[in-house]
Amino acid sequence: MYCIHCGKRQSEDARFCFSCGKELFNGDTYEGSRHEVLHSDVNREKVVQSTNDVPMTDDELLVNYVGKYKADYYLGKWLKGGITWNWAAFFLTIFWVGYRRMYGFIIGLFTFYILIDLTVQLLAIESILIDVGIGAALSLFLGMNGNNMYENHAKRKVKKLKQKYGDKAGAILKISSGPSWGGFWLGVLAYVVYGIITFGIFYIPPIVEPEPKEFYTTVEEYDVSEDEVTEAVVDESESFDESAEVEDAGWDDAPDGYYYELVAPSVFDFSVSKDVDINFDGIYEMVTLSGGPVLDDPYLNSEVYITLEFEGVEMYEKFLLDGESILMLYDINGDGWLELLYEHSEGGILVDIFQVRNNELVFVRALPGGVVELDYNRIMTEDGEFIFEDWWWE
Repeated sequence: MYCIHCGKRQSEDARFCFSCGKELFNGDTYEGSRHEVLHSDVNREKVVQSTNDVPMTDDELLVNYVGKYKADYYLGKWLKGGITWNWAAFFLTIFWVGYRRMYGFIIGLFTFYILIDLTVQLLAIESILIDVGIGAALSLFLGMNGNNMYENHAKRKVKKLKQKYGDKAGAILKISSGPSWGGFWLGVLAYVVYGIITFGIFYIPPIVEPEPKEFYTTVEEYDVSEDEVTEAVVDESESFDESAEVEDAGWDDAPDGYYYELVAPSVFDFSVSKDVDINFDGIYEMVTLSGGPVLDDPYLNSEVYITLEFEGVEMYEKFLLDGESILMLYDINGDGWLELLYEHSEGGILVDIFQVRNNELVFVRALPGGVVELDYNRIMTEDGEFIFEDWWWE
């Protein structure tokens, strides 16, 4: 079947000519060869007339704008009206948008993404569920509304071309129309730029303190006695000579209230708490060592929290769990405040040291190896002995 206007071969169910864009009504096609169509006495007059510079109708301009290969598909969807599904838009999302030259949508979408990421970072909000939800919503939106979006976009572009070029709009569309692979790669570039910007956003400090995560599974409370968490005196036969005199009291012979130890009973869900006098003012504060699964994966136990409630303020630090966890509290520098020493195995045994400053837990130093002995301005670990001066705590 051939177009009676230009003689190009057409598919049997075509409603528009893929070459000249003319709408094909009954009688506008001809069965036979292209030579017969162009030279038939019956149709020659129509063919000659169609080759004149006749302004295209709006529908013909739309056909040329969409492109010959998908004109039937999109015009058919548009004629149905309402919501029609587009699988390419559903799966390819922003890449389909770029391929169909809707660049304004790309700019608007990534601006929205950046504002969401900035808000999440500043407010210290868990963003995984938000990211997944926005991605799913975008796919559904484009799958259901992509055809209508493209129709409105194409009509706006055709209208602008007619206003700017008048009867020559059809000629302009024949030069530059249809989908754009450049637009597809523009979508790829937009994602790369967005990733770089997002990476920078994550370094912006939040304006609010993030809340500790709630675990999906039940956290078991363990009752720990004073003897179990307070290591006042170790076995004398193994530690020191009873008659020996010591100049500075170390952790082995520290009186009650000067040393505390909280040991995680397992690497799974746990919570161990202890009342301690963090600054020796006679008022006890609650210190908790707790652990459990990641918020978005209840089967992965990999987060530990150290929480200190001090003067109505809850301070906490979060760690990744990779083995046993031990929290020790001891006044190493003799300033009347207990330091918090968290011993854990993240890529090897480490001891992270924290101090309470201005109602915050402030990280001071990390030492290699497990703790062997604590003393005034001295920490002995499995990797060596560390002696500290006043500058070390500044």
